[in-house]
Amino acid sequence: MKRMKSATQAGVKRLRRVLLTLLLAPTRSLAWESLARLYALRGAEQPAFSCFLNAYRFSRNQAA
Repeated sequence: MKRMKSATQAGVKRLRRVLLTLLLAPTRSLAWESLARLYALRGAEQPAFSCFLNAYRFSRNQAA
């Protein structure tokens, strides 16, 4: 149980860091991708998809 709690706390810390990054620099595509992956891991499909779209929107190489 202790291991699961620490994993959850690590996830919350990671989520806070990504959100803070997006508050400071909302055009960072890597931060949007990271947020999308965090949402996807939690099973939130619609927010994950929206974040992936933002990652694509702010990426420099949209041809790939």
